[in-house]
Amino acid sequence: MNRNFIHIAVDVIHCWGFLRLPSHQLKTTIVSAPRFDVCLLNMIERIISVSGILMDQDVHWRGLSYSVMGQSMPACVEDDNITGKAITAENELSTDVPPVRLNWRMTYIRRVPSPPLDNYIHHLYYLDGAMPFPRERILPHPTLDLKINLGSRFHLYDDDSGSPRHLTESWLTGISGDYHTIDWPLEMRLYGVRFKAGGAYPFLRLPMSELYDQVVSLDTFWGRFACEMRERLGCAPTIGAGLALFERLMRSRLCEKPYEQNLVDYCITEIDRTHGNLSIRRLSDHANMSQNHLTTQFKRVVGTSTKELARLYRFEHVLRSINPTQPVNWTQIALQCGYYDQSHFNKDFMTFTGYNPTGYLHLRSRVYTVHTPVDQLSLRALPTD
Repeated sequence: MNRNFIHIAVDVIHCWGFLRLPSHQLKTTIVSAPRFDVCLLNMIERIISVSGILMDQDVHWRGLSYSVMGQSMPACVEDDNITGKAITAENELSTDVPPVRLNWRMTYIRRVPSPPLDNYIHHLYYLDGAMPFPRERILPHPTLDLKINLGSRFHLYDDDSGSPRHLTESWLTGISGDYHTIDWPLEMRLYGVRFKAGGAYPFLRLPMSELYDQVVSLDTFWGRFACEMRERLGCAPTIGAGLALFERLMRSRLCEKPYEQNLVDYCITEIDRTHGNLSIRRLSDHANMSQNHLTTQFKRVVGTSTKELARLYRFEHVLRSINPTQPVNWTQIALQCGYYDQSHFNKDFMTFTGYNPTGYLHLRSRVYTVHTPVDQLSLRALPTD
């Protein structure tokens, strides 16, 4: 291993039917072993999944940390073929909510890569099973996402009307200031990369602005390598082995970071630290370059302007400030997130979600009952009719 600590966040929400464990047996456990064996990851996956309980606990093993995130759920185990229908929380869902798949299961595992990849990639992830809502609206995010699809095809709509795009093998989703709608396949199986802002540039070495509001086949950038990556991941014997292979494959595509990206990274860090509430003029002064030159560098490395990225980070902070289980004071959230009047706040909400704040909260509160509350996707995925 290239470092002594690797963090793998495991969010498993399906049940296998041959073991029940009380929650206290899944709390922090220290296990010693001479070397990393992917079999341990599989064992932990199985223990977590059959318990019917997801917790904010860590399992540490020889420099590895499996962080199990989520909420307590009743176990629903009858036989080996049972799915996690208990976690749909049917008694909490009203009849005016878009349909939920009552027999569904989803396994979601994410892994923070070792250096130097962790400078550019937030996490790698594996996902299989089915989403609870067959169609969802995906809200904008200030980073790029790469998917290697091993399952059924996806149907993507750029707006609420028109013909869908069919996504089959592998693709890269660029930064966007607008939402899109997706029809989830009945059975998913994929590996993915959530890049950090600006993190995709050293892997692709083309102006990221060309990917703005675009979904592009990975073959366009990597040619035959994209197909080979998909084939090799499809043959991985275990999820742990697949994620380890995925990390090695991504490392092989990493080019040396150009010097000018260091200044862009500094600015991104400041935007992130302030949740987008900062003066772009002062930021460019600190970076010792003009606003126009800074915008040019941002479009090349990040994919959008400095101002637009700050706007996306600010709205991300809005979404993270909302607790759907508690009454929401929209005026207070608008002020604490840097909006100086309610009209600009409402305008951004409509632009980024297609709903007013009340409409978003109504849908978010329903998603909260079936998605893991801490899951990033639960902030940005809304069920649609």
